[in-house]
This record gives sequence, C-alpha cells and structure tokens, in this order.
Amino acid sequence: MPIDIKQFKEASRPLSERVLGFLKDHPEQAYSLMELMAELEGKADAASMAWIVAIERMSGKKEGSATLNKYSKALEELLKQGKVTEAQLQGTTYYAYGGGHP
Repeated sequence: MPIDIKQFKEASRPLSERVLGFLKDHPEQAYSLMELMAELEGKADAASMAWIVAIERMSGKKEGSATLNKYSKALEELLKQGKVTEAQLQGTTYYAYGGGHP
C-alpha cells in the first residue's frame, strides 16, 4: 500500500529526531519505552509493541529485538545530550522532553 510523501519524509528522519519531536510535541506527558515505540511505529498500544518485541526475540536474533535496540540507543543519545529526561516510577522508566536545544 503506498504512503503519502509526508509519511515518507517522517519515516526518513533519524529515529532520535523523531523521538525528540514526539516528546517535544507532548511536553505534558512522559512515556515508557514501549509507549514511545507504539506511538512512533503506529501500533495500537504498548502491549502491541511488547508482542512485536517478544516475537523478534523468539526469532532467534542474538542481539535481541532490533526495534527495541534502535529505540534504546536513540533515547540514550538524547539523554546524553540533555534533550530528554528520565524518571523511574514503579519499576518502569519514563522519558519526557527535557527542554534542551535542538
């Protein structure tokens, strides 16, 4: 199924830019890793993303979930740059826009 050029351009942006843009557009919320993945991958919810990650892991990939690794690395980069903040709540890490300069 074809996609429109706006979707194409958005998907072509580096993942760290997409994550930062999403968090910047939603400064009143903090998101878990699975919630961010669900929002940016167009899945229904975090539970759907958790199933995708589980299936990727069961496929025998030694590096684990490729999707999970991409998002983890993008968030790590944004945290180091001070553009995103993180906080733990009931065993879950949440990420929010940190107000850093783009």
